[in-house]
Amino acid sequence: MKKIVAVTLFLLLSLAVAHSKVVKIVPGKGTTVSAPKTIEITFNEAIEASFSTFKVYAYTGELSNGALRTFVNSKIALKNDATARADSSTQAKGTTKNVQISLKPKLKTGTYVVMWRILGSDTHSVDGNSFFKIKP
Repeated sequence: MKKIVAVTLFLLLSLAVAHSKVVKIVPGKGTTVSAPKTIEITFNEAIEASFSTFKVYAYTGELSNGALRTFVNSKIALKNDATARADSSTQAKGTTKNVQISLKPKLKTGTYVVMWRILGSDTHSVDGNSFFKIKP
């Protein structure tokens, strides 16, 4: 009986600490592509799109996790930054697992960082990022 209670408690706690995470992103992390028109992100569970932020910026820094995190932290909460960004709009409404980010036309060759701060259906906020490169 103690084993059953312990296993049940473990499973419930595992579910309680699970957060929304990306299961697919196109273009994929670290890929080199021709200039895409959109970025598609799929999460493992529904997110609250109206309380989430998605941005894309050109990036010239180091591609280490620490450098990317520092860059994302400096940009994600900025207001009135639309002219500096590479994205033009985000298509996601209500509660959804799928987000589509439209990019501005004629992006230059280089590296671009996709960043998000999402509110999961479990009410936890989760930050994340990915990057891709546009080939010449």
